Amino acid sequence: MFKELFRRKNRVERIHGELKVLIGLLESSEGREFWANQLRSLMKVTNETQLCHGIQTMYGGMGSFNDIVFDKLNGDTGTEEELNVLNVRFCHHRSRLYGFTQRRT
Repeated sequence: MFKELFRRKNRVERIHGELKVLIGLLESSEGREFWANQLRSLMKVTNETQLCHGIQTMYGGMGSFNDIVFDKLNGDTGTEEELNVLNVRFCHHRSRLYGFTQRRT
């Protein structure tokens, strides 16, 4: 039982760590307040099941969390290379976040 509690805590902490990184990336860009606020609200959730469910619901449909792309057409500033690096980094952490909700870590 102690091991199970310890594992849950680590999973929640890992998820919260990814949320922090993603919030920072979203805050570096204009017009992403909605998603930054969504992630901030998830930072308050400590129940593993509720946290994973809350995250998974953001990933489907049009206008979902999966649709975020940093691009000049979206009002983002920076060179093409800087925006590409930002997109790769964001995609990496977004994928890790979803992965943490899919399996026991």
